[in-house]
Amino acid sequence: MTWWAKLLTIVVCLFSLAFAGMSAVIFAKRSNYRADLKRERDLHNDAVKKANSEIERLRGLVNDRTNDLATIRGTLKNKEDELARAVAERENVQASVTDFRNRLNTEQASVKQLTVAVDGLRTENTRLAADNEKARAEVNDYMARLSAEQKRSNDLAKENSSLKETLDGTQKRLAMANETINLHEQTFQELSKRNIEARKVIKGLIALPDIKGKVIGVDSTTNIVVINVGSKQQVRKNYDFTLFRDDKFVAVVNVFDVQEELCAARVVTRNTAIQQGDNAWTRLQ
Repeated sequence: MTWWAKLLTIVVCLFSLAFAGMSAVIFAKRSNYRADLKRERDLHNDAVKKANSEIERLRGLVNDRTNDLATIRGTLKNKEDELARAVAERENVQASVTDFRNRLNTEQASVKQLTVAVDGLRTENTRLAADNEKARAEVNDYMARLSAEQKRSNDLAKENSSLKETLDGTQKRLAMANETINLHEQTFQELSKRNIEARKVIKGLIALPDIKGKVIGVDSTTNIVVINVGSKQQVRKNYDFTLFRDDKFVAVVNVFDVQEELCAARVVTRNTAIQQGDNAWTRLQ
């Protein structure tokens, strides 16, 4: 290749690079123009929306002002009617004032007569005041005696309440004792059916430790209950638990399986249906 061909090639390359640069600059400016155009369009749309919103607000304001104007006109009409009535009332008042002045002159003459009567009433009032002081002293004495009687009545009421609580406690203990007797009779009847001597049972009851628990599970089909005490609380197999609910006898159960903090027992005798939460005691208190 000759030198002038090489030179021509270089010149063409330089023109190509220059054209490419100019194209890039023009394209970049065109992109900027498009972004500016889009931004201007968005601003125009926002301005139109705001203008429409302001127009709607102004229309509503005009409607409100129109309604207010109608209301004011109605109020003005009412005020004019009230003014007419006030003028008529003023004329009536003036006539009443004239009449009142005439009656006032008559009343002044009556006042002079009443002044004499008041002097006599003052004397009578002094006498009544003395009588009132005497009556007040009698009332204070009566109130003191009434307070003493009220205190005595309160003391009697407290004593009566204490006696009633004692009576209620005694009745509850008596009811529990009766239920305990019935329980023992049912237990001895059940034991007699099993050919167990009552002395051995009584001896076993005395030897049982005082353990209290609650029923946490009931299986009515197998007559088995679960109590929340176990070997940790000194429960042993064949221990009997008496079940109570609100001071009412429920059943007697016999332990056949013992865990650390649970035990399972079979129903020996039952007075009513066993429920979760029933009290379970080895000894009757």
